[in-house]
Amino acid sequence: MALEQLLRLGTVERRIALRAEAAILLADGVTGHDTATLLGVDDRTVDEWKARFRGGNVMAKLADAPRSGRFGASSSTCGTERSR
Repeated sequence: MALEQLLRLGTVERRIALRAEAAILLADGVTGHDTATLLGVDDRTVDEWKARFRGGNVMAKLADAPRSGRFGASSSTCGTERSR
């Protein structure tokens, strides 16, 4: 699926849509600074996205990278006391 088609779906998460829009603008020759201004993000954010998109499949690089931390923590257990 092309980036433009992805954006037309209308059900894409905001952060993924922003990255896709940035990829399109950057591929069209828009500067990083202008891309940041158009999308309402910081220049450093666009620089990070540019580094992420280098050398490969942009579609595969739109999703969030895995985060560190406890895997599988349930929000239903947050804030409750554990019995010992």
